Amino acid sequence: MLGQPLQMLGHSFYVAASRLKDELLIVVTNKNPKKAVSIYKTRWEIETLFACLKTRGFCLEDTHLTYPDRIEKLIFALSIAFCWAYKLGNIAANVVPISIKKHGRKAKSLFRCGLDKIRKILLGTPRCFNLFLWLLKLFDPLLSSSIPKRVFL
Repeated sequence: MLGQPLQMLGHSFYVAASRLKDELLIVVTNKNPKKAVSIYKTRWEIETLFACLKTRGFCLEDTHLTYPDRIEKLIFALSIAFCWAYKLGNIAANVVPISIKKHGRKAKSLFRCGLDKIRKILLGTPRCFNLFLWLLKLFDPLLSSSIPKRVFL
């Protein structure tokens, strides 16, 4: 971290960095450089959510909504669906671990794994309705303790 601000084109900024596993994360900011990397990590988690809402699952942009109140309601509903898919993906990955590719990353994210399971259940046979009801129990903390470890995963 550079403690002194740098100047460029009449603007002051700081440079903060953090060593990651195989690379260096560099953050340029006009705010407190001591907090820049931790704030960026939090921001990156939000970016991951937006990526799932857009290109990795729900295709939010394909709705072409422009009214703020409708967008707000849709994002609310999709955020719940994201949590549902993530939680189910986490349960599924504990039963059958997600394979690791040659580059060291998982073949699927927990979100994608869960979303694929939900899609399979909702588009499946009428027998899948019981599994759908089981999925709804994931939202109720009182019922979640009664969820069996291996139902259909």
